[in-house]
Amino acid sequence: MTTSHSASQRSVLLRAMPVLALGFVLGGCMSGLLPGSTSEPSAPSAPSGGSALANLMRFGTTSPPPPMQPVEEEIECPSVVIVPGGAALRIGGGDSESVRSQITLTDVARECAGTAGGPVTMRVGAEGRVLVGPAGSAGPMGATLRIEVRRADTVIASRNVRVGATIPAGEAQATWTHVESGIVVPAEAFKAGGDIDVFLTLNPGGATPRRARR
Repeated sequence: MTTSHSASQRSVLLRAMPVLALGFVLGGCMSGLLPGSTSEPSAPSAPSGGSALANLMRFGTTSPPPPMQPVEEEIECPSVVIVPGGAALRIGGGDSESVRSQITLTDVARECAGTAGGPVTMRVGAEGRVLVGPAGSAGPMGATLRIEVRRADTVIASRNVRVGATIPAGEAQATWTHVESGIVVPAEAFKAGGDIDVFLTLNPGGATPRRARR
């Protein structure tokens, strides 16, 4: 009699175990959705980077892209113009045979620094040659380089600098270079509208001798 009752109990327990096991599984999967729960299931956190899988999830590739470079501001940098007739200067008499020397302006350049909508600071470079004339001889030669920043007929900034070179004995020419820094174009000049240009011209005048470039 006892044996029959025990077998019947084991039969009930065995039939109940799969149901209980299934209840544990469902309970584990849906614990966040039980009636009466006040919190939503937490969202998966974004990958933090570093691992190949995290990079693949975030960037679509196993390697992260390079860091973005800052975008450089584009500022308005005035053009440099050689005044017509101002690229060469002859020193001496009125005819070719009485010319002692000649200085020429052959190349110009500029560089600007500043912020968009603000003042601009310029560096203006010039290059040229000095030549011995029929009535001249080797030695120091040069002239005055006039630099003007203008908008139409309005002069915004100007500089007069001495340029030239020393022609060694036995030579007929030498080169010269000059870089003028710190030329400021105020922000108000750009806001006034119109084109702003830098004009260069050679004028008569002495020059501090510069060593010839080899």
